[in-house]
Amino acid sequence: MDRRLGSPNRSIDASAGALHHRSVTSSETPKLRVLVVDDAPCFREAACQLLKARGYAVAGEAECAAAALRAVAELAPDAVLLDVHLPDGNGLELAADLVRANPELAVLLVSVNQVDEEVCRDGPARGFVAKSQLAKVDLAKFWPPPETTSAILAL
Repeated sequence: MDRRLGSPNRSIDASAGALHHRSVTSSETPKLRVLVVDDAPCFREAACQLLKARGYAVAGEAECAAAALRAVAELAPDAVLLDVHLPDGNGLELAADLVRANPELAVLLVSVNQVDEEVCRDGPARGFVAKSQLAKVDLAKFWPPPETTSAILAL
């Protein structure tokens, strides 16, 4: 059984290292599960609201690279929305580590700064979006839309 579908949703409180559980009822349609990684709590909150409004499930949040590594291992998200600049690491390097360990993981890089498009294009991430443009971008360019994911998982 796929861990992502059979286990409860969890989120990591990076400061406390605790897991918070929310049970998924059998009537809920499986959705693409996204981990939001950013050191700014206000951005994480806004990103989570945006993802939920677009039909994605938020698997959890992490505020630094170390918490992101732990969260991916424990929560098994389908995708990661990852800030390029983290207090304890470089998002580009973290993306490479995450995809190397989880080749199916769909990583989308975000930043307030314009990152060299070539660097992002040549890296393991599916793409880069400026934080100021995130609400305007069709996330299906980088991740399967939630409806497609549900149909694939039902097979």
